[in-house]
Amino acid sequence: MAPALAGGEGLAGFATATPSAAAAGAAWRDAGLVPSGILAFSRAVERADGIRTQARFEVVTLPARAVPAMSIFACAQLTRDAVWLPELLKHPNTARAIRRLSIAAPAPLLAAESWSHALPGSMRVSTDSGAQIRLGSHVIEFLDPAMAARLYSPTKRVERATAIAIELEVMDVDTCREVLRRGGLSPQLHGNRTSVGSADACGVVIAFLPVGAPLA
Repeated sequence: MAPALAGGEGLAGFATATPSAAAAGAAWRDAGLVPSGILAFSRAVERADGIRTQARFEVVTLPARAVPAMSIFACAQLTRDAVWLPELLKHPNTARAIRRLSIAAPAPLLAAESWSHALPGSMRVSTDSGAQIRLGSHVIEFLDPAMAARLYSPTKRVERATAIAIELEVMDVDTCREVLRRGGLSPQLHGNRTSVGSADACGVVIAFLPVGAPLA
């Protein structure tokens, strides 16, 4: 965490869900990686109605710099009913899922190769400006610095792999835009795409698209 904080604003970690931390660790070892041991922990949860319970987790991580741009870990949520609470699943901006993570890298193909190695079962494809990794309905895209500058206008020159944008899926575009404005932001509007610049979002562009929008 200290190196991430020293780097300033941005995204520091990538969490993957797994039904079993032990299985995730075994898959990484089979891929030639060196994961940590399993860290088990819990936290107290108190519902609005006063009911108390425990949320329990098991986590396994890869070493720092196993993938470029950020750390990566797998988390098993052993008590899902104590984590995915109905009152926490509804957001004023109607966001419901992460669609895309965008990473700028001087060598995007090499960066994508490292990530695909750490995400068994993913599909890696080359693009005109770099590469993509697809995991079901999610995409991690790796962009060369020129394309990253055109799409996202990062505030700093890209000298190493850096997460520059995250894209969320929303249920209602108009509601999302209104909530952002009420929060004092001036979202950029491009058709059904809404975005907040990195200066207003801790160094990372946040984009919002409606449910069902093509994931190119």
